[in-house]
Amino acid sequence: MKFKPSVLLTLFFLAVSLGAILTALSWSPRASAGVFLACGFAFPLCLVQLWRGLRVKVKDTGKGPAVVVDVPLDFGPDSDKAQVRSLTSWAWVLGLLGAIWLVGFHLALPLYVFLYSKVHGAKWVLSLGMAAGIFGVLYGVFNKVLMITFLEPFLWQLMRG
Repeated sequence: MKFKPSVLLTLFFLAVSLGAILTALSWSPRASAGVFLACGFAFPLCLVQLWRGLRVKVKDTGKGPAVVVDVPLDFGPDSDKAQVRSLTSWAWVLGLLGAIWLVGFHLALPLYVFLYSKVHGAKWVLSLGMAAGIFGVLYGVFNKVLMITFLEPFLWQLMRG
């Protein structure tokens, strides 16, 4: 079994999650709720990823180290496709950031999930269901549980005058 560099990143996130959980233990329940919510998902997922990263064998192709990124950029015949995929990914991320600024986090994230799933071929029911689920979680966690207020979106400021 060869060492995979991605294991180091997983160990880093595992340590950060564990450190956050241990730090939040001394906080009040309301202050620590967000940390426990986030790390409650991150910590077990890091453990699963670490287990998978340590048990999976990396094939030796004889062409150098294995590629551990999703979109390897090289200068072979498929480099144009890889660059288009990378630019498309960046466009989605920048679009999400722009939407958060324009209409706010609570609307931008469900809209992003809906558009992304529709563009990539999901059915209407699945796309709408995921968007509604994301909106429900955001509204329930941020508004009702944590009672976090966000800044007013730019579009709302323009409509207000």
